[in-house]
Amino acid sequence: MGSKKPLLVALMAHALSSGMILLSKAAFNMGMSTSVFVFYRQIAGTILLVPLALFFEGKNPKPLSLATFCKIFMLAFLGITLTLNVYGVALIYTSAAIGAATINCIPVITIAFAVLLRMEKVTVKTVPGIAKVAGIVVCMAGAVTLAFYRGPVLKPPFHLPFQPHGGGQDGDHHSQAAASGKKWILGCFLLLVSSICWALWLVLQARVLKSYPSKLTFTSIQCLSSAVQSFLVAIAMERDPHQWKLGWNCGLLAIVYCAIFVTGVAYYFQAWVISKKGPVFHAVLTPTNLVMTILGSVFLLGETINLGSSLPCNKERDVIPIDAEISGTLVQHVHLEGNALVDEMVPADKSSVKKLLKRVRVEGDEEGEITKKRRVDKNCVICLDELEDGSSEVYQMPCFHTFHGSCIKKWLDQSHYCPLCRFEMPTSKT
Repeated sequence: MGSKKPLLVALMAHALSSGMILLSKAAFNMGMSTSVFVFYRQIAGTILLVPLALFFEGKNPKPLSLATFCKIFMLAFLGITLTLNVYGVALIYTSAAIGAATINCIPVITIAFAVLLRMEKVTVKTVPGIAKVAGIVVCMAGAVTLAFYRGPVLKPPFHLPFQPHGGGQDGDHHSQAAASGKKWILGCFLLLVSSICWALWLVLQARVLKSYPSKLTFTSIQCLSSAVQSFLVAIAMERDPHQWKLGWNCGLLAIVYCAIFVTGVAYYFQAWVISKKGPVFHAVLTPTNLVMTILGSVFLLGETINLGSSLPCNKERDVIPIDAEISGTLVQHVHLEGNALVDEMVPADKSSVKKLLKRVRVEGDEEGEITKKRRVDKNCVICLDELEDGSSEVYQMPCFHTFHGSCIKKWLDQSHYCPLCRFEMPTSKT
């Protein structure tokens, strides 16, 4: 059992991180600010960890030099503050499954850094060396397949009624549509950046833990440092006071979960595994995160998944053209497959429309109830007219696309999808 303990602890850490990806994606889809989310989860984790560190390791504390503290502070910035903020933005532009798939690159990057820093050796003539190389190939192949190829759709036979952003039988339309074009490229690039930062964080932690082995105190200092850093990032990036308010919703659930089970438990597990087996051992188990995330997406959120291109797609499709028209203006020509027409024309829930639509200013509007803009489009794609400067009749959906108030309300009376990215608003059925 002793030899299997690091393996079990590492798997538990990855399972907890998988839950973080799912809940974070749900919270971001609801419109929660990524920087505010990171700050709240870190401050909550600090409140949990500091008393535990004082209780278990306060009686015989290890001496903490200024140099070691500075190293831990920089580690917190690299592996927590920077990584989580970048990963959060990337998660908005992509999906939970794609985010988890890209994490498969972490073992490769970790091994590369470990070899460069002479912490790991790869000898291809030995069985361990061949296993490492084979693992690298499998990780990269899985990430590339899931990120760039699309096969037939698999729908779960059942799922739990937990759909924070409206759910739907067609899967995560917001994620898939928002991940198109420039946003898709930017999202994948940010995922790569976050993976590099995370891998380097794993490697550097091993060195610091050798000189400062108090794992609980080490994790607490990282968490406290990241909370301070995240607060500075949040107040610089998010000036809308509404984004700082917490309610009894998925955002609060994600914060509590991440604070207790990720920042408090998973990070401690990770530090323990790295101190026992090194950074590569923990990193090579990262693909299990992908498997657990996909299963959670399917059976908890009711999302659909696509098999890779190794399985052929059925090219015989029933395509139904639709001309959507609102206020006398032709909007777009949409192709829906199979029975998707029925799902498309389901109106959004009126109470959800009232709650989730936010009034925003295009420029220079000082009305108190209008929230600070995140991104305001130049034109309303429904009527094709320009969004006038200072107009108070501009509304923003949770996916951050903006329209004239009258246009988007009429649209949502007929369809619960965003006209641009197909983000799903809640319906009376969900």
